[in-house]
Amino acid sequence: MRRNTVARLLVIGCAATAALTLGACGYHGAGPRYSEFASNPTPYTQSLAYWPVERHSTHRHTEDTNGRAFWDDVDRLILRNRPSRMTVPPNAY
Repeated sequence: MRRNTVARLLVIGCAATAALTLGACGYHGAGPRYSEFASNPTPYTQSLAYWPVERHSTHRHTEDTNGRAFWDDVDRLILRNRPSRMTVPPNAY
């Protein structure tokens, strides 16, 4: 074979391989849910990082922490966070 023929076959072979490689993912036999998945690959997430259960857990933890801090502040406001001065054992206050 001549050098031009070998070069043409090599170029055609590389082009065919590239075309088959790039076009292999778009065939219709990929399944009925392929287009559904391609349009939304993370269907159950509500944000970039959390699933609904994780988001709910984070909200509950925040509400619980804020509620405890609120009642601690109320106790300090009405002076209920320290023991009575009439107690017998020593205290840190």
